[in-house]
Amino acid sequence: MEWMLAVLVLTLFWWFLRQRRPPTAEPQPLPDPRELLAEELKRAAETARSEGRQKEAQLLALTSAWLKTSPKLGDDSPPQTLDPNETRHLRLAGELWSKYGSMTPPGDTTKPQLQSASMLPYPKEAITRALEMLIDIGEGKVSSVHVDPGEASQEVLDEMRTALDRLRHLPDIQPENPPNRDKV
Repeated sequence: MEWMLAVLVLTLFWWFLRQRRPPTAEPQPLPDPRELLAEELKRAAETARSEGRQKEAQLLALTSAWLKTSPKLGDDSPPQTLDPNETRHLRLAGELWSKYGSMTPPGDTTKPQLQSASMLPYPKEAITRALEMLIDIGEGKVSSVHVDPGEASQEVLDEMRTALDRLRHLPDIQPENPPNRDKV
């Protein structure tokens, strides 16, 4: 009988301690290191741009955009040629077009927003390759297993062609007054 009383007391004591302990939270999955690196590169690109290092800022932004497409581990550099059958390449091309397209006004304007290639969000060559691939897919010159032929409207294709033409004629000059950097 005494041992039953001891077991009951110990059980009640264990139950009491268990009730007072805070519940454990579900473990949160760790973020993808490529996403963390992409965000860090994006911040570095903004810093470089504010300090007048335009080419470096464009390359950092391009690498950041590439890492956001979740490339295979070890494939950290943006591709030199884009493959329309690779979803990551299509996502990268879409990101480059989206960012560049938002900086160029549609239609004919007398004063474009961009006066030189140094103002571009990404390197001129990368944007050109992306636009050429997207236009070729839209026109049916190149097939892609991920995009149906004729999916892009003629209006979008015309806008891309105009943007590509403007991009090709954009001069490669540096800004006249780069911001002064404090020397340490």
